[in-house]
Amino acid sequence: MPLRLAICGDGRSPHTQRWANAFAQRGHGVTVVWRRDQFAGADLSPYDASIRHEAVGGDFDPRRPWQQFVAWRKARNLARELRPDIVHGLYLQQHGWTAHDFGVQPLVLSALGSDVMGMEDALPDGLRAHAVGRYIRARTRAALRAAEVVLCDSTDVASRVESLVPGVKTDLVRFGVDPPAADGGDWRERLAIARNAFVVLSTRLFKSNYNIDVIIEAMPHVLRDVPEAVLVLKEYEPFSDPSYRERCLALIDRLGIGSAVRLVGELPPAELRELYAASDVYVSVPSTDGTAVSIFEAMASRIPIVASRAKGIDPAVLNDGYSARLVEPGSSDDLSRVLVALARDDEARGALVEQAYVVYEMLGSASSQFDRAERIYRDLLARLGRSA
Repeated sequence: MPLRLAICGDGRSPHTQRWANAFAQRGHGVTVVWRRDQFAGADLSPYDASIRHEAVGGDFDPRRPWQQFVAWRKARNLARELRPDIVHGLYLQQHGWTAHDFGVQPLVLSALGSDVMGMEDALPDGLRAHAVGRYIRARTRAALRAAEVVLCDSTDVASRVESLVPGVKTDLVRFGVDPPAADGGDWRERLAIARNAFVVLSTRLFKSNYNIDVIIEAMPHVLRDVPEAVLVLKEYEPFSDPSYRERCLALIDRLGIGSAVRLVGELPPAELRELYAASDVYVSVPSTDGTAVSIFEAMASRIPIVASRAKGIDPAVLNDGYSARLVEPGSSDDLSRVLVALARDDEARGALVEQAYVVYEMLGSASSQFDRAERIYRDLLARLGRSA
């Protein structure tokens, strides 16, 4: 029987779009519950036409605390109208609060990594900032305590959630991807990249946690030994940090490597898969992370991966020397050394690709991960004596 799902998340996020579309295309009734500030002027074209969209609350503003009560009341009213079988918050903070405000069981939350890591940071200085930090943590812990299960994309993230609220139940469901059907298309021609160039791709956001500046700093050393190397950076401005992006662009100019760098904006899924297929190595070197969708995209596209030994990564997915080459976060020297070695060793790149594809088939297939999520939903309802 079809389920009625209320998915609370940032509707601009590919994570929310993938999750909502997957369940809508399986015949379930899906409502995406946005924050008001994110919904204003939103592009709904990435969503299946059957999906309903609602907006509740907004970013937490300590100057207007009554808005949290207004958001709670709107969520309760929406719960009575939608009568969802499952309410699922994609992200522990803000969106997880909205899901909790629905007052519906079973409540499911997804921890995406940064929401957990932020709970472990020291509270900010200053009376007001400190009080806001305490409020955010209290609300997030309350949502966690109310959740029937918290879905995590890595074992490390799951253990961190369990340490935040002892007794909380966690389960592993990763954001998988579909296998690509593309062969690289004409991306090298479109970006004026030579056919014999060694193409290094990063699709991570321009945010300091993702260390795009470290990748840029590594390129002069790579170019010294691999003159035909080209760095392609795919950006998504709505989620990027504008000031950090400007610093990265200035760094490219200062290092004099502009001719070896290409910038690409947000792409539809088919074109993104073509971009992966046109690349020789994928780089993801954040300081903290979970299991990034882009890692599975690279694995499915049969592109070797260089990743960081970031806090939060899952060794079942990123295993040094087997499914990826791992480097120290923040070390451009370490990164450049590994990139040069891979550029010179076709056999090593081929071995990484084949071994990583095995990991993708086991852990990164979108259909298998959504099958698992649906089983969890139905098991929760059965445990509560309910059926869709």
